[in-house]
Amino acid sequence: MRRIWVLAATAALLCLGLTGCIPRATPVLATPEYSQMVRALAKPPADRARLYIFSGNEWGGYPIYSFRPHYISGDVFIDDVKIGSVNPGEVMVMDIVPGNHVFRWQEFNRTPGWLATITPLQLNVAEGTVLFLSTNLTKGAAMEGGVIDVTKVVMARDVRVVRPSSCPPTICL
Repeated sequence: MRRIWVLAATAALLCLGLTGCIPRATPVLATPEYSQMVRALAKPPADRARLYIFSGNEWGGYPIYSFRPHYISGDVFIDDVKIGSVNPGEVMVMDIVPGNHVFRWQEFNRTPGWLATITPLQLNVAEGTVLFLSTNLTKGAAMEGGVIDVTKVVMARDVRVVRPSSCPPTICL
């Protein structure tokens, strides 16, 4: 019995050490000029809205009942169209067409299981606004807006600014 436990523990450590066991998306990095502009939190032109999507949080950590960053890469959907993926330590930034949109995310390259809870967020996005969303694990896979320490996250040099990999002109500008 002990031999089985040792083999299982060794396999788990090798998996974690060599591959991380968590699939990651290949990011579409923003240009240095675009990164600088979005780190300055510049407002978009009046005919569009700017959207920042952060890798989110989950319950846990210390102190008890606090939030901590989760380490799951996520596929991001707007109006049921996959526009790209965001990894931990990244912020996806794009300009979108103002109007009613439904935002959601799910684990990278996975279809939700039958017990999965995906909580979409429906918003009427106004022209000329800046919107901050995150891929949280607080109520299942929830796309949430609200209290995000944007200046701390966006201005951090270790946060990579990425762009959507494929976003149709009916959504992105």
